[in-house]
Amino acid sequence: MKHISNLINIIILFTPCILMSVAAAKKSVVLGVISIIFVFLFVFLAPIAKKKENFWMFVISTITLLPANIKIAVLAYSYISESKILSVSVAILLLFLLAGTEQILLGFITRAIKRNQSEIEIEEYF
Repeated sequence: MKHISNLINIIILFTPCILMSVAAAKKSVVLGVISIIFVFLFVFLAPIAKKKENFWMFVISTITLLPANIKIAVLAYSYISESKILSVSVAILLLFLLAGTEQILLGFITRAIKRNQSEIEIEEYF
């Protein structure tokens, strides 16, 4: 029974990644929204994410939203044709801005829905 539960968690974990890749390739907003819904389902329902929803939202959404962010950065690169250095710089900047904005927005939404979370301790090694 535990193996079935682990299999279901893995399927739910990889479903948003695959859906977002297909959504980026097909330019489908509907599949993109569905993949975000699957991210929320994983974060709120998976036992591994219990009491650590913000951390898991950060990890899973970073992986899931990467194909869409790359697609948007490539589109921005193709629109700017003045110089290659400017095009690459704008595309990379846009990639980081999108990723940061998405992380902040999804973090606020996650914290608003699940307020009771345990602290995550990050040990620093020097």
